[in-house]
Parts: sequence; structure tokens; C-alpha cells
Amino acid sequence: MFEVYAVITPGLETVAQEELEKLGIAEAQPEEGGLTFAASFEKLCRLNLESRISSRFIVRVGAAKITTLKSLQIFANPLPWKNFIRKNQPLQVRATCKKSKLYHSGAVIERFQNALESSLGKGLTYVKGEEIPADTQRIVIRVNNDIVTVSIDSSGEHLHKRGYRQATAKAPLRENIAAGCLASMGYDGTTPFIDPMTGSGTLAIEAALIAKNRIPGLHREFGFMQWPMFRPKRWQDLLSEYRSKETETTPPIFASDRHPGAIEAAIQNAEAAGVRDLIDFERATLSERAKSLTDIEGTCFLNPPYGERMGKKGNLNNLYASIDNMATGPLSSTTVGLITTNQKLMRSSCPNFEILGPPVFHGGKRAYIYHHNVNEE
Repeated sequence: MFEVYAVITPGLETVAQEELEKLGIAEAQPEEGGLTFAASFEKLCRLNLESRISSRFIVRVGAAKITTLKSLQIFANPLPWKNFIRKNQPLQVRATCKKSKLYHSGAVIERFQNALESSLGKGLTYVKGEEIPADTQRIVIRVNNDIVTVSIDSSGEHLHKRGYRQATAKAPLRENIAAGCLASMGYDGTTPFIDPMTGSGTLAIEAALIAKNRIPGLHREFGFMQWPMFRPKRWQDLLSEYRSKETETTPPIFASDRHPGAIEAAIQNAEAAGVRDLIDFERATLSERAKSLTDIEGTCFLNPPYGERMGKKGNLNNLYASIDNMATGPLSSTTVGLITTNQKLMRSSCPNFEILGPPVFHGGKRAYIYHHNVNEE
């Protein structure tokens, strides 16, 4: 069994824990920035495939209280590097040091590189930055209050990268944040979904994947696929198992945008995700789409401009007021939600909406999920 740490976007911890419980992790413990739990290698593979909300899963391979570089080297040398790293595989070693006698991250990284070369041989390739080879194994070292924690990344690229986003509109939501918004609204794929400001189509596509019961990681690769314990035949069996569980019919999903370029991008992404046939795309304004979907009982969610994407303040006030009118008028049978950083605008223009949960960090800012629940009227 591995000790696993799920990295979670701040603000989505509760819905992420609820998701993990549904995926069979009953005893995930909250920790700063995420959740910890025990899992087998196969379960770890399944979680990477299945989780719509988590950012990545890392495996902790060692932890100890250490105050000197000599002790650090003695600690690092016997760690089970060969269980996770293939020969000639690019490596990225990252370290952070806080409130500890080991304060120089470069010196910490050097000791771990020594340990890796002692175990795997000389001539290892180390890479830096974000744009790194796909088969790179990330090694994460955290030194906090003299406790050194060493982890191996199992996910590879951030899990929001499903592999379908080929075209983008302005300020798209990350896929895992979009899925977290849908989970916050209680959307489970069994009722209609409306995305009337679709942009790149992320919300509608994530809703379609949920309705289809299609795992989000079906069309991408993961870091653990480079581990020596990985078995390609078993992997193909897993993918076949998930494909066999997809549903044939789904409730209607409506996506629209006033900009033709956004609709083109959304359709392209939906085709890449294999859900184009599940989504009704239409070029329409917010009010036009709302009027055409009167009396739909389901969920509507929007990612409207916060201020950066529109010029005049008056335009934003009018837009948000129209969202409020839409929720209490044409879509009064639908639970409507949105995500925004602009609390002041919500207070002045959307008095019928309430904050749902803690702030979510989106685009480096605190964003808030609001909803207008028809059941509360």
C-alpha cells in the first residue's frame, strides 16, 4: 500500500473528499493543500483515471526529522528509487524549505541527486521548468519545521489536462475547477444541463462526460505509466472495463455563446472529447438561449466575465442583472450557479444569489461559487 497525497485546488477540498469517498476512499484525511489516504498501486491508477476534481496524486516514499545535510544524505540514499524510476528516464527534483535548519533548497536537491545516482547510476538527466519531456519523473521534497517529506508524482501532467482542449476562448476554466463547480451544484449527469456562456465549452463538456459516465483520464497518459511496476496489458484491461460502463443515453445538454469563434472552439473541443453528439450548441445571446429553454428542470452554470474581459462597468452591471433576471424568470425551474471574483458586483446586481462554499482559487484569484436554488423559494 502507498501513502497517497491528493493535491486539491483550495476551496474544492469538500467536494474533492466527497468524490474520493464515491471512488472508494473512505478515510481520506484533510491536510494543508489536500487529502491523504492509503491506496494500492491499482487503486492509484484508477484514481488518476477517475478523479474529475483532484489536481494530482503523489506518493510519499519517506519522511523524517532532519537538521543536517549529512543526515539528509544518509536518509535519501536507501529510499526505494528503483521502484518508481526507470533507467535513462528524465528526472525533475524540486525542493521547498520553510522554518528549518535545512534552508537552502539547492543543497537539498544536490543530496537527493547524489542518492539517485547512487541507486540508478551516473549520467542521469535532470530537467527544470514546466515545459518538460512527457516521460519525466517528478520528485517533490518538502522541508517544513525540520521534517523532510519525499514524494513521487504519479500523475505527470496536471490532471485538469484531459487531452481534449485544443482550442480556447477567453479566460477558460480549468477542467477540474469546472468539475468542482458542477459537483458543488449537485450535478450528477441525470438531469439537463445548460451552459449559456460556453466559451471553450469546458463546463458543457465536463457535464457531458459526467452524464456519459466517461472517465476524465481516458485519452491521456500519466506519470505512473513509466514506473517499473506498470503493466501495459493490465492497463488496457482497465480502459476496456471503463469503456464498457459508459451510458448510451444522456439528458440534454445545451451550450451557447454570442460569439461565433467561441462556438467553433467549443465544438472542436467537444469533438476531441468524443461528446459532440451529446451537446446542443447554438450561437445565441444569454437572453435568447434562456427564453428558448423555459421550464427546463435541471442545472445551469455560468462562467461570466469578472471585469477583466469587458470594458465598461455599466456593461458588467447589465450583464449580471440579466443573469439574476434569467434565474428568477425564464430559468426559474432550473438551479442556476456561477463563478466570479466580483463579490461587489454580485451584491449590487444579483441579489437573488448566495455564496455556495469557500472561495476557490482560479487564475491566481479568489473566485466564489454562487447559486440560485429553486428549491429555496
